[in-house]
Amino acid sequence: MWRSRLSGWILRPKRSGIPNCYVRRAIICCGLITIWIGRCRYCICRRERSLPPCARAGDEVLNIQQILRDVDTAGRFAAVDGFKHRIVCLSAERGTLSREGEYPIDAFSTVTLSGDSVAGLLCDGSARYGAGSLGEPPTVRFGDYSAFGLTNEAGWGLLQGHVVRHPRAERIAWFGYYTAACEIVDFEERRTLCSHLFDLSAFDAHGKLYVTMRPESRVGFIGATACEEGIFALYDGKELSYYMNHRGLKPHGTTICFFTWDGRYAARLCSDSRIWLIAWNEEQRMLYVCLLDGDAEYRIGRMALEPSRW
Repeated sequence: MWRSRLSGWILRPKRSGIPNCYVRRAIICCGLITIWIGRCRYCICRRERSLPPCARAGDEVLNIQQILRDVDTAGRFAAVDGFKHRIVCLSAERGTLSREGEYPIDAFSTVTLSGDSVAGLLCDGSARYGAGSLGEPPTVRFGDYSAFGLTNEAGWGLLQGHVVRHPRAERIAWFGYYTAACEIVDFEERRTLCSHLFDLSAFDAHGKLYVTMRPESRVGFIGATACEEGIFALYDGKELSYYMNHRGLKPHGTTICFFTWDGRYAARLCSDSRIWLIAWNEEQRMLYVCLLDGDAEYRIGRMALEPSRW
């Protein structure tokens, strides 16, 4: 087991500007962050009742539910806009945020990005996984939710999660949010490489593969980020009743699991702080994490790691 204290810096929630590296590492997602693109370059803030004064121009507001970092192009990333169900491609250079274009993603619930190629979970009921080009209908469709006793229509809604992509190979990994499960697939060969179900608390009392989501069911993986050697997955593990009794508290965890691309559980990273976002930087070989401290401030930490040794 690896245990490490995380070094970092404070990012106050109501700041109107952020360090450039925060944009480049793209450690923002899940609808809590609003990004505004306007004449004052850019502004990133928490979603509040009103936008900051500099954002009151008639420009554009994106409700970000997911941030995708392009694994092929440095400084390029995309925001998944929950308002209009689209991908907005952006590039960050020397503190300036530029817009490159936008593309509809009506067929997907969760996606990954590599150049002009997208892959992820489908929400149209035709299959579980899909892949294709930006702005075009998926050309590859395969897989289903039969292993969980669910139809495709029910599966994408109940078994939501996070999808990450191998930086070089045509592989993606899915980590379940409402159940501790993962699956790694090769969408070029259209086959599942491995599948693991770690926790049956989200299923019925007889252990049958049918999702019930009771108060004692445990939250699974709440974040994931990938490198060439494998996937870092942030695990929550608290019962749903905990968040029912703590309304407004963001799901968080203290354990980061590392899986290789063949599905082997290779390492565990533990923190004394609450973690709610993670992101890997390949150039620096560092894992960045967003911590939530007791004063409701965000602290960005980082760890220098070498997953190839695990």
